[in-house]
Amino acid sequence: MKPLTEMNNRELFCVLTGDGEIVQQTMLKELILAYKAKYPERVGQFGEMDLSAIVKEMAAE
Repeated sequence: MKPLTEMNNRELFCVLTGDGEIVQQTMLKELILAYKAKYPERVGQFGEMDLSAIVKEMAAE
């Protein structure tokens, strides 16, 4: 299983939409929810969320 922090946006999107292991999907969903709660002003600011940047930023904390 490849760590979320080593995945690109395409791989992360696939995990998020159900392609892969349920554990990774759950971890990614929780990470995105935590990001949205921590940075509500950033959500929807640019129309798209850069999944790899979000994962790396949240993993660094």
